[in-house]
Amino acid sequence: MNPRDAATALARGRIAIGAAALVAPGPGGRVMFGRYGSGPGMKALVRMLGGRDLVLGLGVVIALDRGAPVRGWLEAGAVADTVDLVACVLARDEMPRAAYLNTLALAGGAVVHSVSLVRHDAVEGGGDGLVFVAVFAAEGAAGLVGGVIVGLLGGFVC
Repeated sequence: MNPRDAATALARGRIAIGAAALVAPGPGGRVMFGRYGSGPGMKALVRMLGGRDLVLGLGVVIALDRGAPVRGWLEAGAVADTVDLVACVLARDEMPRAAYLNTLALAGGAVVHSVSLVRHDAVEGGGDGLVFVAVFAAEGAAGLVGGVIVGLLGGFVC
């Protein structure tokens, strides 16, 4: 997978998750927070996170489409996902196990994916075709896909 396609896949995943959280925050909240995730306050929180992810994903896709710089959008996504990851680790004793594992897999995979693309300037031409970038992008994509699968399965467990 070339770096541009890897960035597009990450962005589309972020858009899909963000849109789902905006439209149906109850199921998303339950996946993230267990039975407490469908309360009115949690639905608002899930919608906020969904809106953030939707915008970050759209930023990458629109920038790629227009030939504009993508690096800032990828960096912003990596920072947001790192905050999610740290918050999850800090709250691990207060979260359902499945929710904790979902967040670790999804946010961790997205961080690795974004950072690998940014670090090597792969999307903007600086790292043209580096095998190293392709390996990191594949690992990030695998983490993202694994996180989505665990998330879907975890939704039934929570």
